[in-house]
Amino acid sequence: MLAMAAPPATCQYWSESDVGATFLQIWPSARSSALSGAMAALTDDPEASYWNPSALAFANRPQVLASAQNYLPGLYPGMYYTYATASVPLPERWLRGHNLALGLNNTWFKSGQYDVVDDSGRYIGTLPMYDEAVGIQAATRIVPWLGLGLAVKYIYQSAGVTWDVWGGSTYDASRTVAADVGALVKPWRPLSLGLTLANLGPRVSVLYHGYHDWDNTVSPPTTLRIGLCYSPKQGKDTNRVFCPRFMAQIDKVLVGMFSDSNHNLSVAQKLDSEWRSTWKAVGVELTEFGLASVRVGYFEDLANARGGIVLIPEEDPESYAGQERFSLTDAVFKPHPGMRLAGIGLTWGGGISYRNFQLDLSSDALVYDFPTADLMLSLSYRF
Repeated sequence: MLAMAAPPATCQYWSESDVGATFLQIWPSARSSALSGAMAALTDDPEASYWNPSALAFANRPQVLASAQNYLPGLYPGMYYTYATASVPLPERWLRGHNLALGLNNTWFKSGQYDVVDDSGRYIGTLPMYDEAVGIQAATRIVPWLGLGLAVKYIYQSAGVTWDVWGGSTYDASRTVAADVGALVKPWRPLSLGLTLANLGPRVSVLYHGYHDWDNTVSPPTTLRIGLCYSPKQGKDTNRVFCPRFMAQIDKVLVGMFSDSNHNLSVAQKLDSEWRSTWKAVGVELTEFGLASVRVGYFEDLANARGGIVLIPEEDPESYAGQERFSLTDAVFKPHPGMRLAGIGLTWGGGISYRNFQLDLSSDALVYDFPTADLMLSLSYRF
């Protein structure tokens, strides 16, 4: 029998130990990465199929997008992420005046590789580990100001590789399906509100040596997203003026909510813990004459030590143990004597448009505690 040496652990930012397919939580494009993922209420982006399928109902032309990223090389080299999507609104004359839009997307994540060794520890070679999700989406406007959407996806997540001297190699993996449901409301022309329940699906076992391990099951990262977007200059003239846009969003992983194995937490403590583990994001996008965009976002996920406001002791700034992470409101409105600012969970990026093409670049490196060149590149086209 040949054994497999496990790779370094890939990034796990979720406190719920029974959540699987966490690659589905990676921001899929340079635009969303620059805006800290505050995208659930946007109606004009090709990646609506990821954030809120109902937003596809407001698109007026076909669009495609592709993104690529060398993912967190400062954490573990050799991780790569790609995302691709396409959507098309069907002509209303085909549907007797009704509105319908369809989409398709693919997420692929290389999470590392395994070193293959034999029983004596001799190195044989390497084999990759990868995860993938393929989804289809449909959306329609019930009334001009309300869109509803549904997405269904097939999820594959590799758990390792088993080698047998008689049977060769087999991939140990989990496979499941999940769904997203979303709604988008435009109560006022410059304002949109988005709501999504993403990755709704059953618990799944991991297939080891060809058999299901029902003692170890995981759930897809079922997530509630609530977002808003305010675009004070929205309309046909947006390509000829300076256009600001303001976004805010919260994301909450619902798996394992209010879990308390020791039964020693009060209701208030449970609520505080759940709010602390909720992702919070705000983003600002400035676009000049429809040609160039500048974006900046703020992100905090305090439970998993990402983003937020980082303070360190003034007397011992080199002490990592003395570092504390706060929400933006706590850092601004509560006193913190003897502490000074050491970091802010900012994301940034920009884009350039030419004709119907859009090229975007972003970085969310400042969200992490370790140095990394976490750049993402996206290219989109609107027909």
